[in-house]
Amino acid sequence: MHKSSIEMKELFPHSTTIIHDVTRLYEEYKLHLTHICEQLNSFCLAVDQRTESYTGTSYCGIALRYVDDNFQLYTFILGCFPYDAESHSAPHLREFITKKLEDFKLKLDLNKYVVSDNEPKMIATFRDYCVRVGCSDHCLNKQLQHAFESEQLHVNKNIVEKVDCDVVQRMFNQIKKIVCHIRRSHQQQSLSKKVVSYSDTRFNGAFMMMNNCQELFFEFPSALVYSHFMTNYNYINKNA
Repeated sequence: MHKSSIEMKELFPHSTTIIHDVTRLYEEYKLHLTHICEQLNSFCLAVDQRTESYTGTSYCGIALRYVDDNFQLYTFILGCFPYDAESHSAPHLREFITKKLEDFKLKLDLNKYVVSDNEPKMIATFRDYCVRVGCSDHCLNKQLQHAFESEQLHVNKNIVEKVDCDVVQRMFNQIKKIVCHIRRSHQQQSLSKKVVSYSDTRFNGAFMMMNNCQELFFEFPSALVYSHFMTNYNYINKNA
């Protein structure tokens, strides 16, 4: 029988060696991806930033998308990089992104596209030497957020309109308080399914939370008994 030159123990991960394998594989695949990037005449980036609320650490995520000659779409995550620029201003963010792209032999110009959210800083960051495309999900997310949480809406610099969604906002706030209480007090075991919370940056979770509340509405009293959150429960009109 032919004897392999590979030791079996080298195929099994171990706490003392796996980090070396991960690093080696990352460098190999990065080199391969860089070779692909060098051949691209046009591409689209998706860029976003996030700051951890507890640690205060900021990250910048960059994804690459392109279509080959056979109209096949490819997507690669270039990285979620710890943000170590001098400040969070638009010029420093653009410089940070430019340096990260240089590692992959990529460069922005007027034939390259960038998808980002519509925050003023992002608009300023990608104002020049690329074509910025506003994120439609971000627009929809903001509309939902205004409907559920905002009292006023700035139409432009000079016009402010009242958000006339009082009934929905009152119900949303009551549900949010109940869900937060149930999750914090570990009362979910008394329910047939887990309650669903939402994220400020992914506001479709508001619909999921409220739909979940409708399904569990008559089970909530068992999780809220002996708490003042029964008052919030009684304010909710299930048929609204």
